[in-house]
Amino acid sequence: MPEPRTPARGSFVANVGPAFAYAALVFWGGTVEIPPPPFAPPALAWDKLGHVIAFALMQLVWWRAIRYELPNLGLRAQCLWAALIAAVLGGVLELYQGALPHRSADLFDLVADVIGAALAAWLVQRRAQARTQSLAASSSLTNE
Repeated sequence: MPEPRTPARGSFVANVGPAFAYAALVFWGGTVEIPPPPFAPPALAWDKLGHVIAFALMQLVWWRAIRYELPNLGLRAQCLWAALIAAVLGGVLELYQGALPHRSADLFDLVADVIGAALAAWLVQRRAQARTQSLAASSSLTNE
């Protein structure tokens, strides 16, 4: 039987609050009237890169919240749930923007959001693996 994991340190406000605050900030930013970007390839690429970065950060803050709330859930499941939440929020934001008179929904924005969330989930898992391997290596050195 697996041992229960120790809960993350800190408070609900410090661990879960940032996820809700960041989601609210992204939604607010998604409702602001901005001039349409020129659809030349460089401007379009910067827009999509912005979505990738924003939703990679979204995955990270939701991973922190999930890690705090569900410490017994494995790292992979925590990362996947956080990525799913980020992707769903990206989809909801695109639908919401489609209903606004001064914004429009863009499928490619959603694709960039999902890529950002998935990339962050992958990076968190890779970092955890590297840390585990490093700890194992240093542990074996001290045992020799």
